[in-house]
This record gives sequence, C-alpha cells and structure tokens, in this order.
Amino acid sequence: GTVFAGSVVDRIEHPNNSFGQLSGSKGNDIFFPTRQLGNGWIVQDIRPKVDPCAYPNCRGAYVADSRIGTPLPFFNIRWWHEALVGARYWFSLWIVGPRGVPDGILVTGPLTPNVPPGTPPPPATASSTPPAERTPPAQPPYNPPSSSSGEPPQMTVVPINPALLIPQVQAAPGAGASPPGTTQSQPAAGQSGTKVAVDPKNTMNPTLHQAPPSGSSAPPQGGGSSAGTGGTMPPPASTPPVITSLSVTQGQPGDPVMINGSNFGSGVGEIHFVIANGKDVLAPAGAIWSDTQIFTSVPIQTGLTAYNGQIYVKRAADKKPSNLAAFRFEPTLELRRFMLPVGMGDKYLPRPPAYSGSGNYCGNGAGLCLVYNPPSFFEGAKGTDQFFINTHLTNGWVLDEVSFRSYQCENGCNYLDEQAIGSDRPYFTVRWWVNGGGFLVYSHSGYNIPWIAIRGPKGVPDGLTCTPASCTKLP
Repeated sequence: GTVFAGSVVDRIEHPNNSFGQLSGSKGNDIFFPTRQLGNGWIVQDIRPKVDPCAYPNCRGAYVADSRIGTPLPFFNIRWWHEALVGARYWFSLWIVGPRGVPDGILVTGPLTPNVPPGTPPPPATASSTPPAERTPPAQPPYNPPSSSSGEPPQMTVVPINPALLIPQVQAAPGAGASPPGTTQSQPAAGQSGTKVAVDPKNTMNPTLHQAPPSGSSAPPQGGGSSAGTGGTMPPPASTPPVITSLSVTQGQPGDPVMINGSNFGSGVGEIHFVIANGKDVLAPAGAIWSDTQIFTSVPIQTGLTAYNGQIYVKRAADKKPSNLAAFRFEPTLELRRFMLPVGMGDKYLPRPPAYSGSGNYCGNGAGLCLVYNPPSFFEGAKGTDQFFINTHLTNGWVLDEVSFRSYQCENGCNYLDEQAIGSDRPYFTVRWWVNGGGFLVYSHSGYNIPWIAIRGPKGVPDGLTCTPASCTKLP
C-alpha cells in the first residue's frame, strides 16, 4: 500500500488496482517486526480506525496479532476491500512507561515527552541543576562588635549546670612545678581557696572525668570509658530499638527487605508486618540480625488486597518494640480466564444475530459465537455489540485481555474495537458489518469470543458475574 502523511494524521491506503475495479483484495500489514521498547516501556493498546464502507461494497481492517503488555511493538493489521472500493485505515499505538525516560523506539534521545495538559510538573531537585551552575547560598558578612565608643559589647549570660563544671583539683603538698603549658592560679588577697593548675590546651587529660566521692569505688563519670574497657559505653537497656529506614517501602510476599536502624541487639528478635486491618504477622524464619541491620522478607500471605501497613521489630533481650515504619503490602497476583456463556445478560446487541451459540459457525470454537446476515439480498447492515456494560470488578481486579477471533468475513467482517484493559471494567465492544450481495454473493459476518482474562490479588473474590448464567472458569 501507500503511506500518506496528512495535515492531521497519517493514513495507509490499498487502492483497487484490479481491471475496472471489478474485484476485491486482501492482505496483512506488519509493523515494527524487529523493534523493541526499552527502559521499562511496554505496549498498552493498538486502536485502528477504518474508512466506512462505500455502499454497496465494503472494506475493513483489524488488528490480527499484537504483543500488548510486552516491550515488543510488533502488530499485524489484516485488511480487505471489495469491488469498486479500496482499503484505507489509520491506527494509534499507545505505550506506557517511566515519565521522562526514552522509550527506545519513538523517543530515542533526551527529548521532551508529550505530557497531557493539566499534568503537574515533576518536583524540582537539587541534582537537576548542573554542578557548574549551582550558586552557593549568600552568607551575611561578619561585623565584629564596634569598640569606638569605648564601651564593652553587650553579652548574654546563660546559667550553667554546676554538675558539668570541672572540679578543682588540689595540688599535692610539696608538688613541684606545673607541667609545661600550665599556669598556677592563686587566690586573691583576703580570699580563701586552693591552688589549681590550669591547662588551657587540655594536654594533661584529653578526656575529662569527674572525681568520685571520697571512699567510693564507682568509676569516673563523663565521656570516657571505665578502666579496663575500651570504646564507648553501650546504651542503657531501656533504650528502645529504632528503625531509621527500609531498603524498600512496598513489596509482595517473598520480596527481600533490609531494615536499618540502631539498638536492635545481637540476638534474633521478632519482625512484625502489619499487612491488613487487624492482621499482624511475623516475618519468615531465617532473618539475618545485627544491632544496626536486619535482613528479612515479606511474609507469604494470600487472600489479601493491597494495604498501607507498617513494619516494627522487637528486641530479643527485653521484647521492647521499635517505632513503626511505613510499608505498603502488595498482594501476589493471579490470572483468571472465563468463557462467556451464550446467554450472558450484561450485553447490548443492536440487532439480533442470525446465529448465537458456540461451535458450528465459528470453527467449533468454544465460548460465545455470533453471526450476522444481511436483512435482504440488496440491503446491508452494521452495528457495535457491547459486553459487560454495567459490570465492575472488585478488590483490585482489572481486565487483562479479551480473546477475539474474526471467523466469517464474506462480503462483510468485524473487529475488536474498544476494551478497558487495566481498569475494573471488563467492558469491550465488537464492530461488525455485512453487505447486501444481491443474487450473486452470499454475505455474512461472524466472530468468536473464546474467553476473557482478568488479573488481581490471589485468593480474593473478583466480583465478575455473567448473568443470567455464570461464567465458566478456565484453567
């Protein structure tokens, strides 16, 4: 065919090149057969739009094959046209991925993404400015106190706890000269006092100690350690464990989690996950435990939905709990497939089909099968069939896939049009048409829906009903 770049959208045309345009044609157009998205981008949807039929003959196109939900943008559009007309269609390819990151096929460089109107801008960070362009914050100049007036500068007196002061040490009788770098302080005339050695550089005793009371065997108090021990004193046993950060803030059952903090103790204690309202469960056995880090995993639980919970630990020595750290529990997901019954109620058909059932007219395919014939030899028909119009999934379940087979396309055809993939509505539509063939051509349009697939939390009800008959769950 020929690709045309119009002022609004591109279109693809397959003109009728037959003799006198007296015959039709068909084919398959393949797009992106070797390309692949990158950086976490995937295909979300492919939406074809076809020129309407030119009465009395028709044309059409639909997506016959695709890789939705994967990084492969490959898809195949099947088209056809009848006598006196050609085929013409458009399509839009929808991909989703990390905002502002190249997708590897449509945007291969650091280009500005097409952000929908009304989207809030990303928060500015300090790292977004190149180091060479950063300006240090302005500092006010230092102005020393002026002494031109001869008055001393104003000072604020702050009371000091006497217990923090260094006690005076009385020099031993007959002591010699003070060590180098010290001075002797003498009491003023008319005052009583003791002789004190003042060490302005603190060279005699870098670590200050408060002398114990007379006759006491208690170790010195202060920042140093007692005799015979090295390093700092351990925190009192009453100090609770503290969680400062988590390696991840959300996870599914079995995902690893690193807990960082302090005062966890050396023995293996308890790790608690609050994963639902009133549901506090212990982490699996085998945690790696130290005083500042704990390595564990999310408990294996099913039958739960996503929940903004917490993590906390209990120290082994005294069972003292830590603070709560926010953690979102994400349930394990499962896929469920259902075969639609012939008599399902939540649907709309603009005209009654010539055949409704499963088997014979759709290649013996299971599921729902609909076939349409023209009202008469000289009159065509078309319509859009809608399914699950008022049905909503529950408990976090969403539509994952609609299986569609276009089986009978003789002087008419059909294709899967709308589908609410990724939402809690299993809604989808099928467009079909059939032409009047006169006395020369037999016309009909038939399609088959073998099954639909939904995705959600494992072991949780999905809310799907196919009244009046129930859906048949497939393996």
